[in-house]
Amino acid sequence: HHHRLHLPYLHSLPAPLSPPPRKPLRAVFLLHIFSIHLFLLPLSHLTPAMAKHLADIFGTEKDRVNCPFYFKIGACRHGDRCSRMHNKPLFSTTLLLHNLYISPSQLRAFAAAQHLPPPAIPPDEEANHFEFFYEDIFVELAKHGTVEEIHVCENMSDHLAGNTYVRFDDEDSAKAALTAVNGRWYAGRPIKAEYCPVTDFREARCRPYERKQCDRGDYCNFMHIRRVSDPLFA
Repeated sequence: HHHRLHLPYLHSLPAPLSPPPRKPLRAVFLLHIFSIHLFLLPLSHLTPAMAKHLADIFGTEKDRVNCPFYFKIGACRHGDRCSRMHNKPLFSTTLLLHNLYISPSQLRAFAAAQHLPPPAIPPDEEANHFEFFYEDIFVELAKHGTVEEIHVCENMSDHLAGNTYVRFDDEDSAKAALTAVNGRWYAGRPIKAEYCPVTDFREARCRPYERKQCDRGDYCNFMHIRRVSDPLFA
């Protein structure tokens, strides 16, 4: 087991307000679907077949109201300017920590953009930079419950770069972790965390990238997930 890097990255600040009471996930999604489409069709005219159709197309390209990228990935390159709705969940088992991971190459690029000298990172620390980060996040968030998955994006686009997705085995653990990390700092930057609609990453990840065949490069709109080295779990 390698020596763990202890950095004064996490600092406590007052906890944020508690989120509103939970509702069943399916009820929340259907509530969004119906409320968004009410202006198009009176509720009395919404037949079971129409309701099923709305549920079937929700979050797909056929849905002209709700953003499919936000539904699949929890992030969209248009952000608040998106022409489709981003329905933020009231609760989830998954948290998204926006742009949390910054790689050594990104640090050097940021410095160059500001006409500053590149940061001095010892070779042994740079080689294990991601593993240190991954372990830091896992150890901190596992204090609040069982962590099932952590995925970190290698994409370079603003809405995906360094995004860190943490899925817990239950909603209460995710709620406790969200309350604990919001208002804190990591690596000199405030943590921006929120509930994420993604609980199954099969449609979020870029399959060609995993085969080293993605032709969209670092600015692909699907997740380029950084692989964790096997020794970290040894």
